[in-house]
Amino acid sequence: MAEKKQSWLRDLLLIPIFVGIIVALVTFVIPRLFDKDKELSYSINLPNEYLDQDAVGSLKIEVNGVPTSALYDYKVSVWNSGDIPLKKIPIRFVFNTNEKDFQIFNVIHKTDPSYEFGKITEENTDTKSKRFVYELLNPGDKDEITFLCNKWSIMTVHSKSEGLKVNWVKPKKNNWFEYASVLLAVIASFLSLFIKLVAEREQKIFVWLKQLFASKKE
Repeated sequence: MAEKKQSWLRDLLLIPIFVGIIVALVTFVIPRLFDKDKELSYSINLPNEYLDQDAVGSLKIEVNGVPTSALYDYKVSVWNSGDIPLKKIPIRFVFNTNEKDFQIFNVIHKTDPSYEFGKITEENTDTKSKRFVYELLNPGDKDEITFLCNKWSIMTVHSKSEGLKVNWVKPKKNNWFEYASVLLAVIASFLSLFIKLVAEREQKIFVWLKQLFASKKE
């Protein structure tokens, strides 16, 4: 009777729990293991100023027939940071400025890979933004875009597609303090090793001299 009772408790409690665990694994855990991310990342560098308004003064400078006293370049990188290809993905680059005479003089694309990257089409742009449609971005494909403009502005990047995650990546900066710290640590390590070797050698010489004088006394 005791064995039957234990068997009944096992069937009533353990088997449903086991089945529940299997269902949970199939429903939630396993799909995540095989799920692939659809992700686009971008990074924006601070603009570089090529013409200083104070230095230009009264000089008349024209770019594409437009008078300008300042010239800025904006470098933006976009890349497929996910696991699956992105097809016909639109990306809009917006210059958030209230300057009425703001202009984008030129746009340069530097792609990686350089060849057979895929078609980039400009669509529905205006005076303060550029919209490009990328025919195909395979995982790791990257485009570095340079915008040449006549005014300083804050730039933002926008993209939307089904299931797409858009990530902003902070540009990497050369931290000279970190480099110096590493260099000092390496130098200190070599210096410590050198002092140790010298101390060991001097100790051996001292022991040798001590033995030499002791043998002469004998």
